[in-house]
This record gives sequence, structure tokens and C-alpha cells, in this order.
Amino acid sequence: MKNLKYIVIGIVLIGLSILIAKKVMDSDNSTIKSNNSDFGISDTAAITKLFIADMKGNSVVLERNEDNSWLLNGEFDVVQSNVNTTLETVKLMTVKSPVAKARYDKTIRDLASIGIKVEVYMGKDTPSKVFYVGTPNQNHTGSYMMLEGSELPYLVHIEGFYGFLSPRFSVHESDWKRKTVFNINPKDIAEIRVSFPSNIDGGFTIKQNENSHVSLFNQAGIPVNGWDTGYIFEYLDRYREINFEMWEETKTPIFIDSVSTSTPLEIYELVDGEGNITKVKTLLKPLKSGMDIDGNPIDHDQDRMYALIDDTEFVIIQYFVFDPLNHDIKYFYSE
Repeated sequence: MKNLKYIVIGIVLIGLSILIAKKVMDSDNSTIKSNNSDFGISDTAAITKLFIADMKGNSVVLERNEDNSWLLNGEFDVVQSNVNTTLETVKLMTVKSPVAKARYDKTIRDLASIGIKVEVYMGKDTPSKVFYVGTPNQNHTGSYMMLEGSELPYLVHIEGFYGFLSPRFSVHESDWKRKTVFNINPKDIAEIRVSFPSNIDGGFTIKQNENSHVSLFNQAGIPVNGWDTGYIFEYLDRYREINFEMWEETKTPIFIDSVSTSTPLEIYELVDGEGNITKVKTLLKPLKSGMDIDGNPIDHDQDRMYALIDDTEFVIIQYFVFDPLNHDIKYFYSE
């Protein structure tokens, strides 16, 4: 509901700003005025929140935490480098030129139909600056933008940067959310359970108590002996940072349901010291047609597979990222 409120307000403000700009343009004002073209914010460390929305109802809210990390829509960790890029953009973007009269009508139409509204907050309940991001110019040396209350849209760029700026103000959660599968200090792992539906004798469970004492169990839950402690701790350390590549957003619900209910390759369950469980099933990624490096036909992707995280998130992962986790119980025994 909170995001819906922002979206409605944003749409109304975009409409009002466009009407005001049109009226002023018709009065033949074509000069740059400092209060209408001051897009950049030099002190980005003072920015506490960003609200970004488009005319299609998409929106995100990015908020700075006390430790300077950022939170997406009040619940998700973010890819910090993406936020840093956006803050750098807000700091460095400057006006390259006013919009020519011949292009004015198209620029306004684009802002009205596909424009992105950006509200910048600096510790207050009301935004310190609001601007609208439109399309790039023909040479991709900048993007057309307009400040709220401005008399004109402008071509805005970053000196020395070739490209357009709108991708840095994405309205999609998936562009901001941290793509984390596992991200834990090995000392905080209480239990790891790994099972292989096609190899029932290969599964295992590792348990670790608060004193970092570890135990190994087979897939039936029976404790086993003869394993190497060094291999156990080295394996636990591999869960520090395991990420997926992207969300699967191109397939139909029927396809996703079919793959999700197929037999998994592996099932990983990680329990942290507070009892929180992360469950991941890895699944073959089907191909309509394909060839391996030797020219033999194949029916699934050789580099990527799917993963179902906590039975809710259907994502694409890479074999080489998960291969370090993909060992059966024999791995932990000294040769």
C-alpha cells in the first residue's frame, strides 16, 4: 500500500510538471536558469532514501541503514555496487544543453509515457530533489531529464561517460536485490544437509555446535567415523558467498512448475545458529535443441541449471559456482 501511494503521487506530479513545462515553453523561454537545471547532488553521503517509479506502476524504495548499507522496499538486501553507481550518477550528472525547440514536444511526450520519477531524500520526510529521467539522445551522450517545477527539460550527461543514464534508475526489484543463495560465516553454521536423489548413499549431514565441534552423519542420519576434520571445515567455508546469476523471467508459469516439480540434482539445506533454514534444490535447465563441444545432441544446458530457493524463488545458477558444494560423503575421508 505504501508503494501504491508513492506511485499515485508520482503519476500526478509527472502530469502536473509536464503541463507546467508546456505552458512555460509556449511562452518562448529557451535559456538555462540555474534553479531549473541543478540536477546533481554533491553530498551523496547525506542521501537517506531514493524513491524511483515509472508510469506503468513499477517502483522501488531504497533506504540507507545506520551502517551505510541499503535496504530495498523495506526487506531486501541490495547489490551495493548498483547503489554506489546510482549515487555517483546523482553526484556527477550535469546539464549538457537545453532541449531544442524542435525536439521539445517529443521529449515531453517521452517523459509522459516512459519517464522515470526519482525522489531524493536527505533525512527529511519530504524529498530534497525530484527529477524525471527520459530517453537518451541520438548519439547516446546523455539522457533527457526535467527537474520538478522546471521550466524546461534538458540533456543531462556525465562528463567523459558515453551512454545513457536511465538504466541507473531502475524501477525493477530484480535489478537491485542481492542475488544471494548462501552467505554465512562458517562459524555460524549449525547444520548442513546435502542429499542426492540419484545417489542415496552419497548424502550427508554436517553438524557443528557452539564450540565449533563438528560431526558427520550419512544420509540415514547415522554418525560415521574416519573423516578428516580439515576437509569438513574447508567445506563449510565454501558457503561464505554463493550467488545465483539471475531470476528466470522469460518462461511461462507452466514451464516453471514443470521444472520445479522434476527430480532435483542436489538438495542443500543450511541451518544457521538461530535455527533459520535455507533450502535449495538444483534442477536441470532443459534445452529445445543443443550440441555439446563434441557435436553430440544434448537436452539440457551444460553451463547453467535452475535452482528453487526455499520453494519460492526460481533462479538460474551456474555449475562452476555450485560445483565446490557438489560433493558426496566420500569427499570427507582421507585417502
